[in-house]
Amino acid sequence: MDEEYRIRQLEPDETGKMKRLARRSFGVLQGVFVKPTDETYVCELDGEIVGVIALATFRFKRDRSGGVVKWLYTDPVAQGRGVAAELVSHGVSRLRELGCDELFTTVEGYKPARVTGLPTRASTRSVPCNRCVGTD
Repeated sequence: MDEEYRIRQLEPDETGKMKRLARRSFGVLQGVFVKPTDETYVCELDGEIVGVIALATFRFKRDRSGGVVKWLYTDPVAQGRGVAAELVSHGVSRLRELGCDELFTTVEGYKPARVTGLPTRASTRSVPCNRCVGTD
């Protein structure tokens, strides 16, 4: 990445900024659904938040720990500049630190091709949802 980005945890008083950025990225209604988690991180450029990743963990199959990317989005003016890739890299590392042995996310169908390519660049694979949840 050529630009100097800083990734840090979202501060409690920044939820409004997070929601405003979600509205710019997804549209007006999306801000209603976006909520921070205990593991929400922002990417800053020149002191401005230009991207967000919200992570969560869960237990499954009794002895497994899963990590999920609940939200990942960037400011439209910062798209195509490596912000999402930096956030994904940070998110994957953080979920591994938290002991997750499986990582999950979804990509909304209307997103552009460069976003749907992120899982490949993050060394993950697509798995049908029913196979992830499964019925043993």
